[in-house]
Amino acid sequence: MYRILGDRSRTIAIVVVGLILFAGAASAAPASAALTVRGGVSRTGSCSLAASWKLVVKRSGSGSVVVKISVSGGPARHRWTVFLDDNGSGFYAGSRKANTSGNLTVSASTADLGGSDVIGAAASDRATGETCSGRATI
Repeated sequence: MYRILGDRSRTIAIVVVGLILFAGAASAAPASAALTVRGGVSRTGSCSLAASWKLVVKRSGSGSVVVKISVSGGPARHRWTVFLDDNGSGFYAGSRKANTSGNLTVSASTADLGGSDVIGAAASDRATGETCSGRATI
């Protein structure tokens, strides 16, 4: 029958699903708009259904890269799984519930690796299967 996954197994499963979603969504993602923001870069794009995403990446003065991914226009109160990576190394994997307007935001930071940092972001609505993904280089 069914077995409840432990915390470690659940984390591994989330990461594996995230990598699969990220790889598939990144290859099928529509082109996104890039904007320069003060001290960083911002990219926007459409998700696979009705939502849209915005990725903002900035270098902090303390040797880290600050990343904010926002999803807008999704279903209200749906739970999304979100993954962030820096040059292919994941630094955030978690879930967040959209607010009553269907919007959610996740902020995280990672060490500045020096040189160019390619930040990848992927989000998936657990109920609808909608996926959003984007990349920004800083």
